[in-house]
Parts: sequence; structure tokens; C-alpha cells
Amino acid sequence: MKRIINIESKEIDEVEEYIYEAYAPVIVKPLDKSELFGIDGVVTHFDDVMIEWSRTIGNYYVTPTKPFESVIFNLMTKRSMIYNINGKRIELEEGSAVAYKHPDKVDVLNESEHTTVAISKNALQKRLTILLDGASTRELDFFNQPIPRSSIQKFSDFVCDLKTSPMLAMAALMRHRTESVADVIIDAFLMSYPNNCSEILYQPVPSIAPRQVKRALDYIHSHPEAHTGPETLAALSGVSVRSLQYSFKNVTGHTITEYQHLLRLRLARQDMIQNPDLPIKVVAEKWGFGSLGAFGQSFKKVYGAAPSSIKRLR
Repeated sequence: MKRIINIESKEIDEVEEYIYEAYAPVIVKPLDKSELFGIDGVVTHFDDVMIEWSRTIGNYYVTPTKPFESVIFNLMTKRSMIYNINGKRIELEEGSAVAYKHPDKVDVLNESEHTTVAISKNALQKRLTILLDGASTRELDFFNQPIPRSSIQKFSDFVCDLKTSPMLAMAALMRHRTESVADVIIDAFLMSYPNNCSEILYQPVPSIAPRQVKRALDYIHSHPEAHTGPETLAALSGVSVRSLQYSFKNVTGHTITEYQHLLRLRLARQDMIQNPDLPIKVVAEKWGFGSLGAFGQSFKKVYGAAPSSIKRLR
């Protein structure tokens, strides 16, 4: 679970090997003729989340050879680092943080200290979908310019203090049941660090909706397996299709078709959890999906995993 990092060598190969295994395939080269190269610190894992608290020894640069499978959050607590992301040079100064997916190159400077969190993209997308109750189909993207620690003070304090937190000891006792700890960290990241879904995450659920939207929602939830057209729903309240579509999107954030699709997916997922022995094909047909293939593609797009993953959890 928690382990010490103690790399210090005249050769840079050990640093490259550690970063390669911990983050992604990379090439690491010296920036100057430093006598020693290394990393000193602590690293811990919670399923799809890795947190590293470390100090750099020597000056070197890191060049990824493949895209990262994770989103990386880096908070500088001493000195600075220099990033090249999408062709832009970004200096991450002491007391600031940055989140990124695909750095072109990173210059790591001697005696710099930082807290780094790496969270798998699939885990982030899955938690986002759960937080939004299945209502997210967009790809998550974080603001990739440096922001001051003060803007995310509670989150950065939470991550930095985990190093000495009793939560680590408790997680060690939980052994392979650490997904709940990972979920807390991921949720904190999603809710605290600026991203393209922040506005939706903080948006309150509407308590008052126009009469025609309420009637449409009542009908949809009473016939969730059906594909009910906007014409039928508009006729229930005696309003025009255009008026209903506008009001519905304004209240729910989705078109009528999108809302029904997401509802059927959510109910199908619940069905598989409650009835693990029920064939996936039967579930797909029950909830109005035209084919097993179409159901599988839609399910993976929204929940980040195939329908069969639900059955493996049981």
C-alpha cells in the first residue's frame, strides 16, 4: 500500500525505470552534469489512484513516449518545475498546481518538492457518471493552466495531509477493499479542481419545473422501456413540440431522447446488479435496446466499462 522511494545514483536509469512503472513509458535525460539523480519520498495506491509525496535529486527532463492513461495533478510545495503541454511552456511555481493528461516534456529541478496524484481516466469518467446519476456523456477535461493553491485550498490540504493521515493505516487494513477510499479522493478531485463539468456538478437539481415538463417526466418514468416521441409527450399537455423541447432541455439539461436513453441505461444497470444471473441480452431487450451490441456500446460510453463488468462484481 504505502512504500518508501529512495533513489539516488550517478546514473539516471533508476529514475527512468521508476517513472516508467509508476506513470507511463518515458525517456529521462539529464538537464546538466548533476552528480546525483534520484527521487526521495513516499508513494501509496488506492485502486485507480496513486499519490506521491517526493523530493527531486538532480536536474533532468522527462519525455513521455506514450499518452498517459491517467490524469496527473501536481502541487508544488518547494521550488518549481517546467512543463511543455500542447506546445506551450508552463512554469509551475511554488504554491501552485496543475492538472494535465499529455505533457510533451517536463523539466524536473533539483530539490523541488511536490505532491502528485495520478487517477486513471476511466475511474474519473465512471465517478463523474455516478455523481451526475448517469447524466454525463461528455469527455472530462481539466483546466491545464497553473492555479494558486489558495483556489483549491481544502483539496490540496486534504491530499498533502493524507501522507500522515490515519486513513492510510485504515486502508491498509482494508486490503483489497480500498475502492471507497479511492472514490473519496476522486470525488474530491472532481468537485474541487476546475474542469469542464464543474458547473454541472455544482448545479442544484431543479425543484420546480413547468407543468408540461413534469407531465413528460412522469410519463417517461412510467414507461421507461419505451421510446416515446416528443409529439406524444407534447400532446399530453397540449403544448407545441418546440415549446416542450425547449423547456425540457432547460430543466433537465438533456433532450427528450437523451434523457430517455440515459434513464434506460441506468435502470438496466440496476437490473443487472439486482439480478446478476439474468443474461445481458435479456436485460438489453427488456429496456428497449435494439441489439446487444448497441447496448454494450452505449453502456461503456456512459459508465466506462462493458455491461459484463457489473456481473463480475457480484
